[in-house]
Parts: sequence; structure tokens; C-alpha cells
Amino acid sequence: MSLERAKWAAVAAGAVLAFTAFGLGHAHAQAFNVNKFQCSATPFGVDVDVSGLGHTDLCVIGTASINLNCACAGGGGNCTSDAKKNTTSATASTDVELQPKNGRVVATVTVPFSTSDSQCTTGDNPLTCPSGQTAKLVEFAASEEFRLCISDGKSPCGCASELDKITCNSSGTPFPGKKNSCLNLF
Repeated sequence: MSLERAKWAAVAAGAVLAFTAFGLGHAHAQAFNVNKFQCSATPFGVDVDVSGLGHTDLCVIGTASINLNCACAGGGGNCTSDAKKNTTSATASTDVELQPKNGRVVATVTVPFSTSDSQCTTGDNPLTCPSGQTAKLVEFAASEEFRLCISDGKSPCGCASELDKITCNSSGTPFPGKKNSCLNLF
């Protein structure tokens, strides 16, 4: 064996010994491609598209803080200037484990919350309307925090490693009232 070959053999043996003793480190880490993690057109939602997952599950954790403006409306859809009204708040959350198909996850994840008139008459600050009037959800505004993670494999799912996070905002005016009479109360 020539001296040059002996040197290369020693370098190769040293490399094998180093990988055996210290492992591959991050050389074996998989490259996850977050193609999309953005606020959805669906209220309280986020769109997810991640590839390069192999068989690795994802977890999306979402929390929403919602403010609700409610007012008492008459049968004709009007709110008088002295109508009873209130502003109340609510929170909702979700954690969803997503399993890849062919190494990819494409999904929309939403925080389960219903923006309905029933939200006005429940909770810590329920609105009570006089006879002949009903509680109406005039408008809502929400801020949602979403985290995209490699799943920790537990139930409910949690974060083993965070890939991304985003804050979304949702709002709507389900019942402005006739000529905005209810909306103008706020």
C-alpha cells in the first residue's frame, strides 16, 4: 500500500470512528417545507400546507379571543337609541393532530366557535331584553393565535418542535339592524 493510500485509509477510518462515537448529529434531520401557513378565509381558521414530512405528524394549536357586541332589537329589526346592549368576550381553543398522506399535509384548521345570537344570552355577561325584543349579535371581532408544530405524539397534541406561528383577525357584522340602528349603538 502506498503512503498516499494509507493516509486516505486513515482519514476514512477516523471519519467512521467519529460518526460511530458521536452520531450523525443533524445530518439526518428531515427537511420540512412549510409551503403555506396563513390566515384562512374561514373565520377563526388557518390554512396549512407542509411537505417533506415522511410519516411525521403535525399539530396545530389555536386559541381565539372574541369580543361580541350585542343589542336588543324589536321585531322590525330596529334598535332604539336607548336599547339595552352589552359587550362580552369569549375564548375558544383547539389542538388538531394532522397526519400526512404521501409525506404532505394540506388542511384548514379552525377554532370551534359559533357566532350566533345565543352567544349574547349566555356566559358571564348575558343580555336580558324587555318583552317584544330579542338579543342579537350585532358584530364580533376576534384575534386568533395559531402554532404549527411537529406533534409530540400525546393526546391532546402538543409541540415537540415549533415550525411557525401566526396571528389572525376575524370580524363580522351579522346583524347591523335596520339602517344600521344596532351597529350605531357601539
